[in-house]
Amino acid sequence: METTRVLRRLDAGREALSPTTPESTRLLQTLLKKKASTAQQSTSKSNKITKYQYSPLNEDLHEIRLLHLLPGIFPDPIHLELEAVSFTHDNVPKFEALSYAWGSEENPADVFIGESDDCKLAITKNLAEALPYLRDANVARVFWIDAICVNQKDLEERSKQVQRMADIFSKAHRVVVWLGSESDDSDLAIDCIERASSQIKVNWSKLSMESITDNTDWSDMNTPPDFQRHEFLALSNFLSRSWFQRLWVWQEIRLPSHNPNVLCGTRRVSWVTLRNAVFCLYFKRLPSHFLRVLEEHLARAYELCTGQETRKFGRLIHQTRHCKCSDPRDRVFALLSLVDPDSGMTELKSSYARGIFEVYQEAMLHWSRRFGNLNLLCTVEMHDNLQGVPSWVPNWADKRVTAPLELGLTGGLSAAMIPKDIDKILQLTGVVVGKIETVEEFRYPNEITHRRDVTAQGMCEVISSLGITGPFECGSKLVQDLCAVVTANNFAERYYPPDFYFPTREGVERALCHALNYQFISTERRSPGDDTADFSKSAPSEDKAKVEVTNLTKMKIRIGDNFGPESSATSKPDIQHEIVVQHSEVSNSNISPDSTFPQIRDTEQAPLLSLNEITLNGLSPKELETFDYVFKNCAHRSLFKSNLGHIGLAPAEAKPGDIITALLGCPSAMILRHMPHSDQYKIVGEAFCQGTVYGEALLGPLPQFIEPISYYDENTRREGWVFFDQDTKSPLEDDPRLGELPAEWRRERYGDQDKGPFSRFVNVNTGEMLDGPDPRMSPEALRERGVDLRVFGVV
Repeated sequence: METTRVLRRLDAGREALSPTTPESTRLLQTLLKKKASTAQQSTSKSNKITKYQYSPLNEDLHEIRLLHLLPGIFPDPIHLELEAVSFTHDNVPKFEALSYAWGSEENPADVFIGESDDCKLAITKNLAEALPYLRDANVARVFWIDAICVNQKDLEERSKQVQRMADIFSKAHRVVVWLGSESDDSDLAIDCIERASSQIKVNWSKLSMESITDNTDWSDMNTPPDFQRHEFLALSNFLSRSWFQRLWVWQEIRLPSHNPNVLCGTRRVSWVTLRNAVFCLYFKRLPSHFLRVLEEHLARAYELCTGQETRKFGRLIHQTRHCKCSDPRDRVFALLSLVDPDSGMTELKSSYARGIFEVYQEAMLHWSRRFGNLNLLCTVEMHDNLQGVPSWVPNWADKRVTAPLELGLTGGLSAAMIPKDIDKILQLTGVVVGKIETVEEFRYPNEITHRRDVTAQGMCEVISSLGITGPFECGSKLVQDLCAVVTANNFAERYYPPDFYFPTREGVERALCHALNYQFISTERRSPGDDTADFSKSAPSEDKAKVEVTNLTKMKIRIGDNFGPESSATSKPDIQHEIVVQHSEVSNSNISPDSTFPQIRDTEQAPLLSLNEITLNGLSPKELETFDYVFKNCAHRSLFKSNLGHIGLAPAEAKPGDIITALLGCPSAMILRHMPHSDQYKIVGEAFCQGTVYGEALLGPLPQFIEPISYYDENTRREGWVFFDQDTKSPLEDDPRLGELPAEWRRERYGDQDKGPFSRFVNVNTGEMLDGPDPRMSPEALRERGVDLRVFGVV
């Protein structure tokens, strides 16, 4: 009876694919296995079965292939037909596009082309598993599925069709997401998703939610979700499915004009429902015992769900760093359709006949020429093991180990001058800031075992090894410089309006002085004469050197992930992520250097601290956040001191003798290494050099009352740097170090705004437009100011 009832429901069509009992679901899976076995037996019985041969597509007619999934009941073998159709702006056939995870190509399954069993096509197991769930019992269903509709063995066709995927998914009648068959309580997870989403309305632009029922607990970010432990586990398993980790889904789910359907086994949920539930879970407090299980999967799902308007290539590269793809070139190709159309990145051809690093090189150079900035150069890490690859070409095939350094304006509002024809040598213009004299690496454990007290201890040891000793006083220039360096300027006051999800400058100073003075006194074996737990101004007494940590609390932090200032920005909330973390007053909150979410280490009982260890007792929860940012920015890096007295962060590979440069168009300082017996250099990597962060190497120091601020303008939806007058509490129109605008240039505001902090410059004689760079910072203008610009040949 059960078999008959399930088959009857399947015969009713795809809208009825919901099991009434767990037995129904298990039966469907059994039938699917029988179907596969039947297909294999059928194949073995016939020696006349041929492999399907693709016919070429007519590029003049802009053809694509569409798949007609022929009707049948669930256990039947899969039969389909392929049709080449013209696909243009004026001729869009009606079809559905499938977004799914390819899975392993080993042990492929066969489907039949046509109604007979004499022609077969091999597909991956993941796709073979999906097709019975997608098939209609009565009529053919028309799909575009990349693995079938594109001849994957024809590199030329594959390259051309990949360039059309954005149009295909944006113009499809419906996009269907296949997550896989029912398992690990996925039905329960969907029940939880629907329950959470039905309670709230999400405002993604403002990163807020409100209740739409009488139960206001769901919109209260401080109230944990009303789920039981087994429900949280089901959600974690659901969000850990391979689809959420796949790179290509970023364009497949962001481009559709209609609300996609998400299928998991026989259950269906809309993308909007899933997206809102992810928002709700991400921003609400989670039970401490469950953070480690869910947090990583939830954070990556949130990155996929948010930032629909993210259009910067560098930011997308960083956001998708964890995603998986079968071909390293897809690190570029899969993102081209998501980048701001004004960038011209779609002009790049998705050719799989080209080398991996040839693709990366072209992408970096194209972006740098278009916007006149070297933001993508900042993603470069040393790769001496890659023979024949120039040091200035990024290796996006490997996940970056260091966190992007934010809030830098080292090159001011200058423009990078990238020659049109480049072979292996990239000519970069800039100035030498100094040479690294001493350098010490931060040897932090990995993020899984990271603890705040360990971070503080390691920071103090590195600072001491450079000969920087105490006592340390809040407000002193030394402490202010150290705070700026080890947190990479991540202060609440660096934003307008101030963003108090970041620690305040005062709080960071107190936290660092507390740790540094504790270390100083412990090392010197001095008695502070003050038996207090507040060591921001004084060091600890010996009877405070052993503490037991028991007070576990909850807190929320926000971590940014942008790649420095870019001329056209999305909303500030798009690059700030609020994250719930568990922490102890001493130890157990942490942030991975390459992520916007923490990896939690559950600690049943914190260890006792000995005299030469640091206690963070006495610091407020917000002050403790300081060491999250220290770990994020310092992990896999070194602290250096230059021959001219600068201190800063450099890549772990930096060594004495490397030069510190401020390059035109580059938001961060860059460390270069001189090649022996030549006038050429290699890229070591991005750096943070205090005293040069805001263009001082090119324009000199800022007036004391002027402070650069990262400013978001809601009217134009643009973000960038403004120079804030602390006396008048208002933004200035210009960097005060620049003179009058030359007569041949005029300022043009964005949009319809008569006023606002952001504008571009237009040359009244030639019509040339500068969108970001300032004509007063051209190489000629800087040389007239007496700036000693040099050209570095980087190999």
